[in-house]
Amino acid sequence: MKIAVTVDVRFRFYSSGRQDYLSRGCAMKNIRLLLFMPFIFCRRKSCSKGEDKIMADYLENPEEVHIITVPANSLSRELIDHRSNTVKGFPFVAHQAVNNFKGKFSPEFYTSMDRKVRAETLKDVDFWSLDNNPALYDVIYVKPLWLGDLKLKNNNLLESIAYSYNISTEQLAILKAWIQKGGILWMESGIYISAYDYNFNKFDDRKLGQLMLALSGLNLEGSKLNVKMLKAKKTDPLHVETLFHEMHFNKMEKRGDIEVINDKIGSLLIEQTDYIGIYISVDGVPIIKSNDSVYASYIKSGKGIILTLAPFDFKNAYFDGELFRFTLLTWALDNRNNLEPLKSLENVSGK
Repeated sequence: MKIAVTVDVRFRFYSSGRQDYLSRGCAMKNIRLLLFMPFIFCRRKSCSKGEDKIMADYLENPEEVHIITVPANSLSRELIDHRSNTVKGFPFVAHQAVNNFKGKFSPEFYTSMDRKVRAETLKDVDFWSLDNNPALYDVIYVKPLWLGDLKLKNNNLLESIAYSYNISTEQLAILKAWIQKGGILWMESGIYISAYDYNFNKFDDRKLGQLMLALSGLNLEGSKLNVKMLKAKKTDPLHVETLFHEMHFNKMEKRGDIEVINDKIGSLLIEQTDYIGIYISVDGVPIIKSNDSVYASYIKSGKGIILTLAPFDFKNAYFDGELFRFTLLTWALDNRNNLEPLKSLENVSGK
């Protein structure tokens, strides 16, 4: 490789002593630079050859790069739900938000639950489509309410709930007709009052008694109601200890009038995080009864069924809330359509 270098060095000498000395000093620096130029260019040329060699080696033996892909959602705070499709449909029976619920049974149990249940919450029902197609839903469900969300329109519980959700009279008529044709109305009949709301609304025993009397005077499609209240323990004016109301049944004890429930359910739990919990059941056929209090029951309405039940916990693996809900839902579908019981429930017991 040939390198052409042009160096322009000009010398200027002055007659004065200091200027002459400085000029000669500058000239000597330029001369030294000129003398070192070949050495610098040789080093540069050598480095260039080294870089060429590195590049050639890289092209012949490319470096292995291991790429680790991290899914974007794994860095998100959003919960990833890995439950089976059967269990994914389960939160419609939940009072509070459900996180990481995977069920306590084996994967085979959920795989065998292959019945597709078309369910929707009352406030999200497409009533006009339902009017044209009654098979749009198998189950319409109602979750528990805060006392402040419940508006008592008259002495009919269903009409008052519809009024609370801003459901029109015409839409309510469609709902009732759908039940008559074979629909299942699943009502989580709980009304809650927090410690804060209790203080803010200046509740006392007298006012609470009046509320209980008003609720007891309601009816559900002509049937009377059973009303039960549970009160948690306050830790201060605004906070309470979580109340755990346990129900345990022995083998000979009758829970209610549904044999499959009697055979499989050994214990149930109500987990109450609010100060006051009011639980309502229709005065019909009892499903769960404990110490003379009814916590779940049903009435027939035409070909359909109206179920009322306390919001039993189903996440705690030491109680049978999950199995109870699967069994009750299966029974309701079979009773309505005269279907054969699901085989997945035949050999499962919570006792």
